[in-house]
Amino acid sequence: MTKNKLKIHILCGLPASGKTHFSNHAFGSVRDRTVTDFDWLSHQMKEETDIISFGLKHTISCIKSKSHIKVFILDGLFTTNVQYEKILRGLSSEITTDETVEYTFHFWEEDREACLWNDRGRREKDSIDTIRNCPLEKPDLGLLKKINENVSVKTHN
Repeated sequence: MTKNKLKIHILCGLPASGKTHFSNHAFGSVRDRTVTDFDWLSHQMKEETDIISFGLKHTISCIKSKSHIKVFILDGLFTTNVQYEKILRGLSSEITTDETVEYTFHFWEEDREACLWNDRGRREKDSIDTIRNCPLEKPDLGLLKKINENVSVKTHN
């Protein structure tokens, strides 16, 4: 008996690096998919809270309630190994299923000038300060595999 695979894609990179564009084009034709837009969620929160924890609760709730959906995309400002580790630990500890779960971290390489260019007029409030000052680390595959063996990293330019 072949087990279905639950695929979780975590998009990592600076604002305006191409994460949402990639999500729309790479997964736009996938019928049974759910995107958790952490930026949108952060604007819905009534009080100051940890956006990653809040977004993970939302994502885990979707996974548990939408068993027919096999592709989940987490789109947010994830830029450090501490954040990647928190996401993977949070998902791995809460998702209990007979299905195989594959985690793919999609990482956009650093090109701050291109991000500044792409950010022009993109939103009401620009992301210039974040683009210039935000730390950006490539996901440490060795660290992530210690948490869950079914993880991979794909790099995008």
